[in-house]
Amino acid sequence: MILSFFLICALLGLGAVITNETFFVTLTFRNYQIYLSVFTFVGMVLGIVWLWNLLLLPFRLFRKFSLWRQQSKQDQKRIFLASVLEALANQNKEQYPLLVKQALHHFKKEEVIYWVILSLLQPSEEVYQKLLTFPSTVLGGIYGFLNMAEGMGNTTEMRNLLDSLPEKQRQVLWVKQAYFQLSLMEGDWEQACQYLETLKKVMPKSEYKRSRACCLMMMGQVDKAYKLDDTQAPIVLAKAKENPEKALKILNAAWKKTPCQEIYNAFKSALSGKTDEEKMKAVKALVKQNKGNRFSLLALADMNLETGNAPKAKDILEEYLENFPLTQQVALMMAKVERQGWKHEEAALDWEKKALNLQEKTGWICTHCGHQSGKWEPVCPACHLFNGMIPN
Repeated sequence: MILSFFLICALLGLGAVITNETFFVTLTFRNYQIYLSVFTFVGMVLGIVWLWNLLLLPFRLFRKFSLWRQQSKQDQKRIFLASVLEALANQNKEQYPLLVKQALHHFKKEEVIYWVILSLLQPSEEVYQKLLTFPSTVLGGIYGFLNMAEGMGNTTEMRNLLDSLPEKQRQVLWVKQAYFQLSLMEGDWEQACQYLETLKKVMPKSEYKRSRACCLMMMGQVDKAYKLDDTQAPIVLAKAKENPEKALKILNAAWKKTPCQEIYNAFKSALSGKTDEEKMKAVKALVKQNKGNRFSLLALADMNLETGNAPKAKDILEEYLENFPLTQQVALMMAKVERQGWKHEEAALDWEKKALNLQEKTGWICTHCGHQSGKWEPVCPACHLFNGMIPN
């Protein structure tokens, strides 16, 4: 702008100096005639342009300031959203209340994104109801209510919500998953298999095989389930129960892949009627496949107690305690060793007192919520996870 100003001054100076008519321009307006040198005329035009730019300067500065302020707000929003995602990814629930307060600073209550953030950080019935009022988040609201109904085990409400969706929206992935979960909770295993097939392409192959095998077992098709997946303890136990003559072979093969207390209990039951020597030989062959495993040590100690060899059982349990923490089961076995082997009633009572202060380990535990149960269940009664109960 300064350069243009000096240029105008220079042109005006030249226009004043040069008087030759060749350099003059005549402007006629009505009855008036104006004589200007070419340089003066050009200088006037440039002066008007310069003056116009000068007048627009405040508006341009204000516009730049507005754009800078808007960009600054956008950057702050991006930083805030990144912190929300980080807190969700790390499940840092201590930050959730603070982030909820900050959300109102960055977004208005009328904005959809504000309610989406609340649904992630502070879900409630009010939040889900609000999501239903925005066309773009109707599915999100239904998803929230669906999770609430699932948490309460209300399968009727779950079905009403899913059936209220248009046919096109029922093809959405999470809707298919919700129908699959609903059929599991209702115990409709045939329908669960059908929904599972629609999810096959988006599931890891191992997860699909595991889920399908479990559904087949619940439908009574144990042989098909066992062929599909022979690593799951519930399927192995069902297969052994249906084939008593091959039970030992089935359980022995399963022990190589998934040693656990439940398989040993079934193996021990299958040995009924055999001599102590045969039982001991069979169990030694069984645990040899997973030597040092805690279940192998417990199985060997238990069979030594079963066959009356308390000293050997004690040695094995002491080896166990050198490598694994004390459990109620081990404490009770040690009490039995003291009482059976040496008639040490006082030592046996001490072990039994220790057992009282230890949490009893039941047969099965949920991998998601830690719910324990004495029997295997296909769907966890606490968190409704499918096929997540494993030997404890």
